[in-house]
Amino acid sequence: MAIPPRTIRTMQDIRTHSGRASENFVPYKAYMRLSCLEMEKFRRSQEREKSLNRIKNIEQRFKDIEAEKSSIMVQISEQAGESQSPAAAPVSTQKTVVNNDPVGSRFRFRY
Repeated sequence: MAIPPRTIRTMQDIRTHSGRASENFVPYKAYMRLSCLEMEKFRRSQEREKSLNRIKNIEQRFKDIEAEKSSIMVQISEQAGESQSPAAAPVSTQKTVVNNDPVGSRFRFRY
């Protein structure tokens, strides 16, 4: 008589009860989902508040920059007005060419 072949069973052959229960409505899962949604809502509201605060700070910095620019421009115009006084201004009959750029005048900074 021959020995019958023996099948080797693995983890995949073990039968479980998972997936057999009805997944229509499980109350504890619904409450867990609600609590997760509330936590996410709270985190998003904090993130929103921080973003709005950053935007407010950036806008305030823009205002500060414009105020500083205008004060510098006032100082420049006052200083230019002092140096262009009739007694201090040299009289020149020759035209000076400031920029030979074909594209147009540009700001050039020298350091």
